[in-house]
Amino acid sequence: MYNALVLACWMGSMQPCMQVQDTRGPYKSVDECEARIVEMIHDARVIWKMFGHPFKVVDTACTNQAGSKV
Repeated sequence: MYNALVLACWMGSMQPCMQVQDTRGPYKSVDECEARIVEMIHDARVIWKMFGHPFKVVDTACTNQAGSKV
């Protein structure tokens, strides 16, 4: 089982980065997890743009239940 994670940082600022965690998973396969990450990035960008927050996605991961990055 895999959990989807997205790491995003505020562009042009020294503000800390944020980790976006999925609330739907875990997923049975890496492919399902990666598809969810694409969805999460799209949704987050819409929200960030709406509120004028220029974030940049810097990393993504599908972690297994033990916490290892895949």
